[in-house]
Amino acid sequence: MDMDIKKMLVVVAIIFFGFAPPAWANNDNTEREALAKEIIEMVKDNSCSDNSECRILGFGSFPCGGYERYLAYSSNINEKELKNKADKYYKLDKEYDAKLGAISICMLMPKPTPVCVNNICVGLKNIQNK
Repeated sequence: MDMDIKKMLVVVAIIFFGFAPPAWANNDNTEREALAKEIIEMVKDNSCSDNSECRILGFGSFPCGGYERYLAYSSNINEKELKNKADKYYKLDKEYDAKLGAISICMLMPKPTPVCVNNICVGLKNIQNK
């Protein structure tokens, strides 16, 4: 009987006070998500003939600093536009993480080395022998 009263009080409280979704549920991500798609589309054609044409772009943000990941791209695109979009995305991603109260393992993501492999720009992870 005691449990039935508790259930009824919960139902009454929800009806009376309403149900408020968590703060993160109301965050409008549309601009951030659209910008991410634009950036990915810009770096899609990463063709190259040698290493000098390849670059690495920091993409997104970790809650405790640094980039979420790196994207390899070819210099045959509008690099200024790409960097402007990436900077804006970084800012929006950082704001989004702050609104969510996001946390991470705070692991530093090492920047890969841009190389041309089979006429495609890729990021080669730096491996050191110890």
